[in-house]
Amino acid sequence: MLDQLPEEVLVNILATIGPLEDFLPAISCVCRSWSQAFRSDQPRFWQLLAQNQGISLGGGATGCRQYNHSRDFKKLFYRRYRQVHQSRQNEVDEMIQELGRRLRKSDCVTHVRKRLNSGKSGTFSPNMMTVNRAVPSLFHRTLLHLACWWGCRNTVRMLLTDFEASLFVTDDLNASPLLIAAWAGQTGVVKEILVHLRQELRHDKQKMRYYLEQKGASPLTSSCGGKGEKTALVWAYRKGFQSVVNLLLPVLGAQDLKSYMLGQGEKLK
Repeated sequence: MLDQLPEEVLVNILATIGPLEDFLPAISCVCRSWSQAFRSDQPRFWQLLAQNQGISLGGGATGCRQYNHSRDFKKLFYRRYRQVHQSRQNEVDEMIQELGRRLRKSDCVTHVRKRLNSGKSGTFSPNMMTVNRAVPSLFHRTLLHLACWWGCRNTVRMLLTDFEASLFVTDDLNASPLLIAAWAGQTGVVKEILVHLRQELRHDKQKMRYYLEQKGASPLTSSCGGKGEKTALVWAYRKGFQSVVNLLLPVLGAQDLKSYMLGQGEKLK
């Protein structure tokens, strides 16, 4: 039973499952064993978990004296974890915004790799979901969204192959990285994404078509191309990026561009 395991083993199990914020609030409800393991009156367990996450509860397991009367060490851990986690997330957001500004000027793949591997102050790393972090102030776009927008093909390749960036995260406008690249006319980036997508989906044509048929709005509604949610191919067609259209059309399995656009309710040029 889990509640009979040493505290060190339980902490190591939690550390390998994934980010604590994704599952910690609900894991004690999974079964009685987890519920027993997560009791509030186990100072050593919560202190070890705090140390694993780089959090201080103040003075060690015997140092949580302000909580000894209620034996609520879990409450202290959650409070400190939320504080530290929010601080780290703010730091990650600042880093991604800075990298986005750099990518707008050049495809600085070496700089991006260095920052992702080290972090601004060494307090976070790609293991903390930095790469797939959807930044609220950027309409919940990831670093991959930004690299696709500005046509940074080398950075896109590096994010996909070395850091396992996700192509399936969508922003507040339901736009995927591929859709943004197609809307921006970034032919090289679209090629890179299609190559990686085929490998990730194991050349499953149905899944490929499903991904490409997802509709989203453009990042800049004031730019040409119109408004509303469209597929990546429709955005490329509306903005006159024929090279992108030629890449996407065969993947969608459409007989020809005319029939596809009519099926999307688009007027032909």
